[in-house]
Amino acid sequence: MNPVWNDCVEQHQARTGGMAYLGFHASHEQIDPKALLDAVQLAEQAGFAAAMCSDHFSP
Repeated sequence: MNPVWNDCVEQHQARTGGMAYLGFHASHEQIDPKALLDAVQLAEQAGFAAAMCSDHFSP
């Protein structure tokens, strides 16, 4: 496993006791960056615990 991923897993387990939590997938290949940032901020205000995105851009 990737050491960075291991750190993320350990931090998650420490925060949540290992329980799952809901996040927001930020699809930057489908949504304008400003609109996406606004959506992620609204998701955070609504109580989502995480935002994730892919590591590539669509041409």
